[in-house]
Amino acid sequence: MKRSFLRFLPAVAVIGLAVNASAQNKGVAVNANGAAPNPMAILDVTSTTKGMLIPRMSLAQRNAIAAPVPQGLTVYVDDAVNTNDGFWVYEYNQWVRLDIGADGWDINGNNVATPATDFFGTRDDQDLVFRTNNAQVMRISGTTVNGGRYTHIGTNITAPNEQVDIGSGTPSTGALRIYNPTPGTWAATNPMVKYAATNTQGTIHFRPIGALGATGDSLEATFNPPGYPTQQSRDVVMWNGHWGNITGAVPVLNTAAAHSGGWRRLENEYIEVFNKGFTQPGAAQCQSGSVQIPGNVAMTPANMTTSLAVPQRYWVSPYPHIATNAARVRHQHMYLANELNVDDNQLVLGNMGATGGLCPGKPITSIGIYIGTGATKAVIANAFVVTIKHAPTGLNNLSAGFDNSTDLAQSCYVTTAASNRPTVFNNWETYTPLSQPFIWDGSRNVIIEIAYATTPLAVAEPQVLFGPSPGGALLTASWNATGAMPACAVTGGAGACVAAAAPGGMPWNCGGTLGGTPGGGTSQYRPVIRFTGTVAVSTAGVVAPPAGPNAYIWYNGALLAEATTGPTPWSRLTGPYSFRGPGTLSAERGVYDFGARLNDHVFDRAFDGAVSPEDAAIWGGQRNLSISEMAEHTRADRHLPTMKGRASWEAERGFTLGDLANQLWTTAETQALYVTELHDRLNLLEVLSNDRPLGGPEAQDAKTLIVGMPGHTDAEKAVLLHRIDQRTVTTDQR
Repeated sequence: MKRSFLRFLPAVAVIGLAVNASAQNKGVAVNANGAAPNPMAILDVTSTTKGMLIPRMSLAQRNAIAAPVPQGLTVYVDDAVNTNDGFWVYEYNQWVRLDIGADGWDINGNNVATPATDFFGTRDDQDLVFRTNNAQVMRISGTTVNGGRYTHIGTNITAPNEQVDIGSGTPSTGALRIYNPTPGTWAATNPMVKYAATNTQGTIHFRPIGALGATGDSLEATFNPPGYPTQQSRDVVMWNGHWGNITGAVPVLNTAAAHSGGWRRLENEYIEVFNKGFTQPGAAQCQSGSVQIPGNVAMTPANMTTSLAVPQRYWVSPYPHIATNAARVRHQHMYLANELNVDDNQLVLGNMGATGGLCPGKPITSIGIYIGTGATKAVIANAFVVTIKHAPTGLNNLSAGFDNSTDLAQSCYVTTAASNRPTVFNNWETYTPLSQPFIWDGSRNVIIEIAYATTPLAVAEPQVLFGPSPGGALLTASWNATGAMPACAVTGGAGACVAAAAPGGMPWNCGGTLGGTPGGGTSQYRPVIRFTGTVAVSTAGVVAPPAGPNAYIWYNGALLAEATTGPTPWSRLTGPYSFRGPGTLSAERGVYDFGARLNDHVFDRAFDGAVSPEDAAIWGGQRNLSISEMAEHTRADRHLPTMKGRASWEAERGFTLGDLANQLWTTAETQALYVTELHDRLNLLEVLSNDRPLGGPEAQDAKTLIVGMPGHTDAEKAVLLHRIDQRTVTTDQR
């Protein structure tokens, strides 16, 4: 703020004029016309040709003015030094240069020669407030709070809570953004200078996504480390998001041992859930019924093929299309083994809502496609063939076109007479009976093929329920033609089931057009297929814990714990470590349950007659079951007495590692006792089955077993013991 020189006129030294007391009381007028002074002024100076001078001195002379210097004393320093010359006023117990002319703060810019004395701010303990439109936008505290002077950016706040406090007033608005839309270049081994100037500890920066590359920023979109993607993953410093440096260490890029240095990604890839019950699908059960793959696809217009753009709808729906005169059609749709296995669908593919799949080794007797509203049933004059088969091992998509392999386990649905297709609307069209039940092997992907040939026809297109492929994979291969026999380089049988289903054979992979649109191609969409037979059904919505809602952390990913840093199977290779997808834990060296209490009560009870004192509280009331009791228990409960069964698993929502280790420990020791008992019984049976002489120790063991035989009377035992005595020989007798 510029100071007005006139503000300090009362402090100017009184001009040495001879005045009387009356003049002093009324004020002094200095002028050329004899006018009286203004009654409110102690000194009234008037002139149109002259100015007024106040004391002029050097800086040294100003500093030599004797103390105490009165507040408001004003002088002019004339030292021929630009940094000293000017008006000075004594205020707040120090000399302050008056901000006049070029030395004042100006909206057009300022020249600051001495920052120690030339500054913008305050010299008292009042807050410095910045306003726009007469409303506070920033405040810097004038007093020290908690060891610092705080800055608040926002409105309606007088006491900031932190060194920098943004938007914590009323209304509570505002945030801090860290962003660099135009980062500099990044050499292969440079530090994080692309978004941060240094690797200094405490630095935070943000790596954007989308604006500079389809998969992220320009570095992520273009840079791959050595061996990517078969031997090494992209460097961790390429992830998008907020990053902070916690140690000041420099990252290493473009090497086999690439690492992020002191940089750590700030985003937490989990969700904290409070006061809510935890739900998870139950275990899959094999039972008679039907399931649809992909699952959880609602029968809404958005999921019908008519919602797809041309030509996608022609490739996904295997039925005749509007005004296309389609005469020859072949479609293949792949369904992945991970989709068919309920557990893999939930864990590997992350579809926690999946509740159905196929049971390996169990029969599928029919398949179906859901048909929506509208359309006309087309009369397909020739054979209509549906094939269900295993895909060759290792074939995981149809991006290269049709699969023409055969499968001994394949099953077919064939009609050779003219038939209406589809046969129903607003329902499942079922292909039944299949030529033989299809048995899924549990490991290979499954392909469903639909092929037919007829005279050219044009009908209203039926809607077909469809769903996406996992990860957008191309799992549909399609070919449609309008002619009776289009020209193709290679032709073959109409599907794997009937070689001559279509007159003249069917093309394998062929181009062409269909009503002016491409007649062949691949797609990431497939019809939803309903499998009927013995299927796997998982009960959804098992609430845990039964007592009610709780707080927990939900992480939609997998945890991979490793100690190695080089390119080993447990470092940057994509395999073969056991990564099983979202919801799984893979550990390089082991998973431990430090809350487990391991025990050895089985052998203590067998050999000592009682368990050790440290196990008595938990295991003292139990006993070792006999072989016959164990056998009876397994018949009645369908699990070993030393292992918890399905009911316990469901009630406890699975077993901890420590609990499972205890069960296995106890079972192994119990089974060892059973083996020992069977061994002794076999020895006794061998002894009683012949009349050979017996040594003393062998005879004593036999007699001990006879005494403990529960199925004999005392008289019968006495006879057996007497026979043992008769056959016993001493060392001397031998």
